[in-house]
Amino acid sequence: MRSFRAVMTLCIIIMFSVTSPVFVSANSIFEYTNDFYAQHRNYILPLRRNFVANSDNTLVSVRNAPGSELEIALFENGEIVFVEFSCLYDGEFWGLVVIHENNFPDDYGWVNLDEFLVLYDYVSFEKDHVDELHEYTGNFENIDAAGAMIAWQWPGSGVPLWTIDRVNTSSLSIAYAYMDDDGREWGFIRYIFGGGNIWVCLSDPLNPDIPAFNPAPPPGVWLSDTEHTDIATLDGTSFLFPVILVSVVAVTSIVLIFVLWTPNKKNTKVEVFRND
Repeated sequence: MRSFRAVMTLCIIIMFSVTSPVFVSANSIFEYTNDFYAQHRNYILPLRRNFVANSDNTLVSVRNAPGSELEIALFENGEIVFVEFSCLYDGEFWGLVVIHENNFPDDYGWVNLDEFLVLYDYVSFEKDHVDELHEYTGNFENIDAAGAMIAWQWPGSGVPLWTIDRVNTSSLSIAYAYMDDDGREWGFIRYIFGGGNIWVCLSDPLNPDIPAFNPAPPPGVWLSDTEHTDIATLDGTSFLFPVILVSVVAVTSIVLIFVLWTPNKKNTKVEVFRND
């Protein structure tokens, strides 16, 4: 009986881990219950950039899936939207967005990125200055002296984001650095407690009045830097894969039950008679 229970428990654990559509990612954000995302997540890529609605119709439709006719919300031109992920569907790029600020799982939908412009950000700055980036070889002496530092979207943006207090430079990692025309050195930080993808002025870490020598240009057309698989060309195979996988797990579970579990039987004594 114990063997049977152990096998059944193992099977339930396996089936739940395979079929559950909700999990926690490395950055502790719950993944989305959006059906299209759950069925095609292997072909959906992270984007995480801000876009502004810019439709010829002044309104942008939010759909429950790329290419769908089901409209679940609207954005007005000029609204800034954070796009979590992108995918390619039937030759068009779509983005998964937050519809409301409460971030409930049902508040995610899909927008056609042709109806948006991307805001200038740290990604844009890196593209524009890739040949000017270098490795940081300093010792963080200015940050240690200040005890804190100000976060910026990019060098010369002119708008400080927030102040980071009690900086532990022993665990601070600078992905790459940049020297501006006035000799100030800046460092890009991919991750720091409470945030990431920020720039800090390594030469003058607590000065909020650094002039905007590189103000943001107007939003522009977004062009993908990564290759996407057109989900519409998959001919439904991505829908079938979870079904097939669950079926295989179910059949395997049944086989395990029959192989590993045998009902209790009374011990029978076998007597061997010999004719001497």
